[in-house]
Amino acid sequence: MHNEATIRLVFFITIFLVCFLLERTYPLRSSVSQNSRRRLHNYLFLVAGIVITRIFPPLVAIGAAIFAETYKIGVMHWIDFPVMFSFVVCFLLFDLALYLQHIAMHKVPFLWRYHCVHHSDEKVDLTTGFRFHPGELLFSLCYKWLIIFFLGASPLMVIVYESLLSAFSLITHSNIKIPEHPKRIISKVFITPDLHWLHHSIDFFESNRNFGTIFSFWDKIFRTYQGCSNIKAKDLTFGVDKMSVEDKRFIGLIRYPFT
Repeated sequence: MHNEATIRLVFFITIFLVCFLLERTYPLRSSVSQNSRRRLHNYLFLVAGIVITRIFPPLVAIGAAIFAETYKIGVMHWIDFPVMFSFVVCFLLFDLALYLQHIAMHKVPFLWRYHCVHHSDEKVDLTTGFRFHPGELLFSLCYKWLIIFFLGASPLMVIVYESLLSAFSLITHSNIKIPEHPKRIISKVFITPDLHWLHHSIDFFESNRNFGTIFSFWDKIFRTYQGCSNIKAKDLTFGVDKMSVEDKRFIGLIRYPFT
């Protein structure tokens, strides 16, 4: 566990570079990545997120998992399940919990004030995966803490899940064109860029579809799934209604939930 932060950082940088290159080699929309000011605002959110995890280290998910393991907190510590069974069940339930959290971020007005900052990006690409308000990040960290304590999720499971979650946040926002046939196969299990792009649509109905973070089958089970072809994705309009140009700058977006 001592090298956990280094391993996650190397993994994150690798996924970022791969997505960065694919966006420039196989873009779905050729004009998305040309607005350098918009991308700068998104990178500032990445810096803000890093600061949050440094200021509040006890709230970081891996810290909660180590605490739960040390003091035997959670269902998986109270019942003697096989290690692999515990890992898989916790992984799936953790992803389900984040699916439900995502729905709450849209349905609860107070939470939406923070989450709409993420949806305010009018040109979705790799850097959109960084655009999360610090208030939303803090809420998410506390929520994950509670889920870990309830499940008794192992530190290894949390490391693996958090690493894949970061990777999927980059991949699903990326401006990458995946051929239709393999995309249809992949999207049966996993969230693909086109599915998540639909979720970023300015259209209310479309933005309330495809809440999954890693797996797409939660949306199918709870009937929030909506397919999306490459042709459809290319024509989507992104953003949030009733936000002024000033609101979409970094400082304006930070202030937005409090206005």
